[in-house]
Amino acid sequence: LSLSLVRGPMFPDMLADEGKHRIRYALLPHDGRWWSGAVQAEADLVNEPLRFVAATGGPDQPFAPIGWHATDFRFHALKPAEEGGGLILRLSESAGRSGDFDLSLPTGYQATPVSILEEPTDTARSATPFKLFSWRLEGLDLDRTRSGDA
Repeated sequence: LSLSLVRGPMFPDMLADEGKHRIRYALLPHDGRWWSGAVQAEADLVNEPLRFVAATGGPDQPFAPIGWHATDFRFHALKPAEEGGGLILRLSESAGRSGDFDLSLPTGYQATPVSILEEPTDTARSATPFKLFSWRLEGLDLDRTRSGDA
């Protein structure tokens, strides 16, 4: 068993990692499959504990979640687009596997693959090991919410 806590490189900054550090770690006995959903979920809870934020919505805004079907994808962000309307969805493949991928959206919404800089790209509908995937989500309700009319 080993645990590396601080790297301490000399380049590009000789003073990198100097000073006080707060380190959080956990030990999780498992069957050796570090990529399994259960291990990844426990790691997420240690690194990014769940935060609850109150949300409000009118009666005309139904709950219709975004879904994906793939090998082992992890959710990273759902944020407003930097430019233009819509939202940016970011997911990554976390188990080092290739395979089919399917994104399901509520009726009336569409997803356009984009790069990390939110520029349109020709991303295939297949999982690539450890790759970060991004999509611009657009629809009538998203555009109205972004402009503050909702």
